[in-house]
Amino acid sequence: MTHQSQHRLTSALGPCLLWVGFLVGAVATVSWLDLDWQPGNQKLKSQLLDSAQLDESTPTYSAWATIPWITYSLGVGLGVVGIGMIRYSRIRRGEERLARTDSLPDLRRRMGELVSGLTALNDNVASWRPEQILAFIDRECSMSFNEFADHRLALSDHFGVKVYAQIMTEVASAERFVNRAWSAAADGYVDEVATSVKRAHAHLQLAAQQFAEVDQR
Repeated sequence: MTHQSQHRLTSALGPCLLWVGFLVGAVATVSWLDLDWQPGNQKLKSQLLDSAQLDESTPTYSAWATIPWITYSLGVGLGVVGIGMIRYSRIRRGEERLARTDSLPDLRRRMGELVSGLTALNDNVASWRPEQILAFIDRECSMSFNEFADHRLALSDHFGVKVYAQIMTEVASAERFVNRAWSAAADGYVDEVATSVKRAHAHLQLAAQQFAEVDQR
Protein backbone atom coordinates (compact mmCIF):
# COMPACT_ATOMS: atom_id res chain seq x y z
CA MET A 1 0.00 0.00 0.00
CA THR A 2 1.42 3.40 -1.00
CA HIS A 3 1.75 6.35 1.39
CA GLN A 4 -1.03 8.15 -0.47
CA SER A 5 -3.37 5.16 -0.06
CA GLN A 6 -2.53 4.92 3.64
CA HIS A 7 -3.26 8.63 4.05
CA ARG A 8 -6.65 8.25 2.33
CA LEU A 9 -7.48 5.23 4.49
CA THR A 10 -6.56 7.11 7.66
CA SER A 11 -8.62 10.13 6.61
CA ALA A 12 -11.67 7.91 6.04
CA LEU A 13 -11.31 5.72 9.14
CA GLY A 14 -10.75 8.56 11.61
CA PRO A 15 -14.26 10.09 11.46
CA CYS A 16 -15.83 6.61 11.25
CA LEU A 17 -14.12 5.43 14.44
CA LEU A 18 -15.03 8.67 16.18
CA TRP A 19 -18.74 8.23 15.40
CA VAL A 20 -18.75 4.51 16.20
CA GLY A 21 -17.10 5.22 19.53
CA PHE A 22 -19.64 7.93 20.29
CA LEU A 23 -22.57 5.63 19.44
CA VAL A 24 -21.18 2.73 21.51
CA GLY A 25 -20.68 5.00 24.50
CA ALA A 26 -24.12 6.57 24.13
CA VAL A 27 -25.86 3.19 23.89
CA ALA A 28 -23.90 1.89 26.86
CA THR A 29 -25.04 4.76 29.08
CA VAL A 30 -28.76 4.27 28.40
CA SER A 31 -29.06 0.54 27.75
CA TRP A 32 -29.93 -0.21 31.40
CA LEU A 33 -33.10 1.92 31.12
CA ASP A 34 -34.84 -0.73 28.98
CA LEU A 35 -34.36 -3.62 31.41
CA ASP A 36 -37.80 -3.23 33.05
CA TRP A 37 -39.63 -3.47 29.72
CA GLN A 38 -37.68 -6.24 27.99
CA PRO A 39 -38.65 -9.88 28.77
CA GLY A 40 -35.87 -12.18 29.88
CA ASN A 41 -33.77 -9.40 31.39
CA GLN A 42 -34.66 -10.01 35.04
CA LYS A 43 -31.40 -11.88 35.61
CA LEU A 44 -29.37 -9.06 34.10
CA LYS A 45 -31.35 -6.53 36.12
CA SER A 46 -30.61 -8.45 39.32
CA GLN A 47 -26.92 -8.53 38.45
CA LEU A 48 -26.87 -4.79 37.91
CA LEU A 49 -28.69 -4.15 41.17
CA ASP A 50 -26.34 -6.49 43.04
CA SER A 51 -23.26 -4.84 41.56
CA ALA A 52 -24.66 -1.49 42.65
CA GLN A 53 -25.52 -2.92 46.13
CA LEU A 54 -29.16 -1.96 45.66
CA ASP A 55 -32.49 -3.72 45.92
CA GLU A 56 -35.70 -3.21 43.95
CA SER A 57 -37.29 -1.33 46.84
CA THR A 58 -34.64 1.35 46.71
CA PRO A 59 -36.52 4.46 45.56
CA THR A 60 -33.53 6.14 43.94
CA TYR A 61 -30.07 5.05 42.93
CA SER A 62 -27.11 6.38 40.97
CA ALA A 63 -27.18 5.82 37.21
CA TRP A 64 -23.39 5.59 37.23
CA ALA A 65 -23.60 2.25 39.01
CA THR A 66 -25.61 0.68 36.18
CA ILE A 67 -23.35 1.67 33.25
CA PRO A 68 -21.48 -1.28 31.64
CA TRP A 69 -18.05 0.27 31.96
CA ILE A 70 -16.25 -2.24 29.76
CA THR A 71 -18.52 -1.43 26.81
CA TYR A 72 -18.37 2.27 27.60
CA SER A 73 -14.56 2.15 27.78
CA LEU A 74 -14.48 0.42 24.40
CA GLY A 75 -16.51 3.26 22.91
CA VAL A 76 -14.23 5.86 24.48
CA GLY A 77 -11.19 4.01 23.17
CA LEU A 78 -12.56 3.93 19.64
CA GLY A 79 -13.33 7.63 19.84
CA VAL A 80 -9.83 8.46 21.06
CA VAL A 81 -8.28 6.43 18.24
CA GLY A 82 -10.55 8.21 15.74
CA ILE A 83 -9.51 11.63 17.06
CA GLY A 84 -5.86 10.62 16.83
CA MET A 85 -6.28 9.52 13.21
CA ILE A 86 -8.07 12.77 12.33
CA ARG A 87 -5.28 14.85 13.87
CA TYR A 88 -2.66 12.76 12.08
CA SER A 89 -4.45 13.27 8.75
CA ARG A 90 -4.55 17.03 9.28
CA ILE A 91 -0.83 17.10 10.07
CA ARG A 92 -0.06 15.08 6.94
CA ARG A 93 -2.20 17.40 4.79
CA GLY A 94 -0.28 20.37 6.16
CA GLU A 95 3.04 18.70 5.38
CA GLU A 96 1.91 17.82 1.86
CA ARG A 97 0.72 21.37 1.24
CA LEU A 98 4.08 22.73 2.42
CA ALA A 99 5.87 20.27 0.15
CA ARG A 100 3.75 21.39 -2.79
CA THR A 101 4.53 25.02 -2.05
CA ASP A 102 8.22 24.13 -2.06
CA SER A 103 7.66 22.59 -5.52
CA LEU A 104 7.08 26.01 -7.11
CA PRO A 105 10.73 26.31 -8.30
CA ASP A 106 10.34 22.93 -10.00
CA LEU A 107 7.27 24.23 -11.82
CA ARG A 108 9.19 27.29 -13.03
CA ARG A 109 12.03 25.12 -14.28
CA ARG A 110 9.74 22.65 -16.03
CA MET A 111 7.76 25.43 -17.65
CA GLY A 112 10.97 26.93 -18.97
CA GLU A 113 12.06 23.55 -20.34
CA LEU A 114 8.71 23.05 -22.07
CA VAL A 115 8.74 26.50 -23.64
CA SER A 116 12.30 26.04 -24.89
CA GLY A 117 11.60 22.57 -26.19
CA LEU A 118 8.40 23.40 -28.03
CA THR A 119 9.91 26.59 -29.45
CA ALA A 120 12.80 24.57 -30.89
CA LEU A 121 10.40 21.93 -32.19
CA ASN A 122 8.14 24.54 -33.79
CA ASP A 123 11.10 26.25 -35.46
CA ASN A 124 12.53 23.03 -36.90
CA VAL A 125 9.51 20.82 -37.53
CA ALA A 126 9.45 21.63 -41.24
CA SER A 127 13.06 20.52 -41.77
CA TRP A 128 13.24 17.52 -39.43
CA ARG A 129 12.49 13.97 -40.43
CA PRO A 130 9.68 12.13 -38.60
CA GLU A 131 12.14 9.99 -36.61
CA GLN A 132 13.93 13.15 -35.46
CA ILE A 133 10.64 14.62 -34.28
CA LEU A 134 9.79 11.44 -32.38
CA ALA A 135 13.17 11.35 -30.68
CA PHE A 136 13.00 15.04 -29.76
CA ILE A 137 9.52 14.76 -28.20
CA ASP A 138 10.52 11.69 -26.20
CA ARG A 139 13.76 13.30 -25.04
CA GLU A 140 12.78 16.93 -24.45
CA CYS A 141 9.02 17.10 -23.84
CA SER A 142 7.56 13.95 -22.28
CA MET A 143 9.48 14.08 -18.99
CA SER A 144 8.89 17.80 -18.53
CA PHE A 145 5.14 17.41 -19.03
CA ASN A 146 5.06 14.55 -16.50
CA GLU A 147 7.10 16.47 -13.93
CA PHE A 148 4.95 19.57 -14.34
CA ALA A 149 1.82 17.47 -13.77
CA ASP A 150 3.35 15.88 -10.65
CA HIS A 151 3.86 19.30 -9.04
CA ARG A 152 0.72 20.98 -10.43
CA LEU A 153 -1.08 21.24 -7.05
CA ALA A 154 1.46 23.85 -5.98
CA LEU A 155 -0.36 26.19 -8.38
CA SER A 156 -3.65 25.95 -6.48
CA ASP A 157 -1.94 26.20 -3.08
CA HIS A 158 0.10 29.22 -4.07
CA PHE A 159 -2.11 31.09 -6.55
CA GLY A 160 -5.63 29.72 -6.07
CA VAL A 161 -7.96 27.36 -7.89
CA LYS A 162 -8.87 29.81 -10.67
CA VAL A 163 -5.24 30.33 -11.73
CA TYR A 164 -4.62 26.60 -11.42
CA ALA A 165 -7.51 25.86 -13.79
CA GLN A 166 -6.41 28.47 -16.33
CA ILE A 167 -2.78 27.34 -16.50
CA MET A 168 -3.45 23.60 -16.40
CA THR A 169 -6.08 23.90 -19.15
CA GLU A 170 -3.49 25.38 -21.49
CA VAL A 171 -0.74 22.95 -20.43
CA ALA A 172 -3.08 19.97 -20.91
CA SER A 173 -4.07 21.26 -24.36
CA ALA A 174 -0.40 21.67 -25.29
CA GLU A 175 0.39 18.14 -24.15
CA ARG A 176 -2.58 16.76 -26.10
CA PHE A 177 -1.36 18.38 -29.33
CA VAL A 178 2.20 17.20 -28.70
CA ASN A 179 0.87 13.65 -28.36
CA ARG A 180 -1.06 14.13 -31.60
CA ALA A 181 2.10 15.36 -33.30
CA TRP A 182 3.98 12.28 -32.05
CA SER A 183 1.31 9.96 -33.44
CA ALA A 184 1.24 11.81 -36.76
CA ALA A 185 5.03 11.63 -37.02
CA ALA A 186 4.96 7.91 -36.28
CA ASP A 187 2.45 7.47 -39.12
CA GLY A 188 4.31 9.79 -41.49
CA TYR A 189 1.68 12.57 -41.70
CA VAL A 190 4.05 15.53 -41.92
CA ASP A 191 1.40 18.23 -42.40
CA GLU A 192 -0.52 17.07 -39.32
CA VAL A 193 2.74 17.13 -37.33
CA ALA A 194 3.41 20.76 -38.20
CA THR A 195 -0.17 21.82 -37.43
CA SER A 196 -0.24 20.02 -34.08
CA VAL A 197 3.16 21.38 -33.01
CA LYS A 198 2.09 24.93 -33.88
CA ARG A 199 -1.08 24.63 -31.79
CA ALA A 200 0.79 23.01 -28.89
CA HIS A 201 3.31 25.86 -28.94
CA ALA A 202 0.53 28.46 -28.88
CA HIS A 203 -1.20 26.85 -25.89
CA LEU A 204 2.06 26.56 -23.97
CA GLN A 205 3.01 30.16 -24.67
CA LEU A 206 -0.30 31.26 -23.19
CA ALA A 207 0.24 29.04 -20.14
CA ALA A 208 3.73 30.44 -19.65
CA GLN A 209 2.41 34.00 -19.92
CA GLN A 210 -0.30 33.33 -17.31
CA PHE A 211 2.22 31.65 -15.02
CA ALA A 212 4.66 34.56 -15.32
CA GLU A 213 1.94 37.13 -14.55
CA VAL A 214 0.85 35.51 -11.28
CA ASP A 215 4.39 34.53 -10.31
CA GLN A 216 5.52 38.16 -10.35
CA ARG A 217 2.81 39.43 -8.01
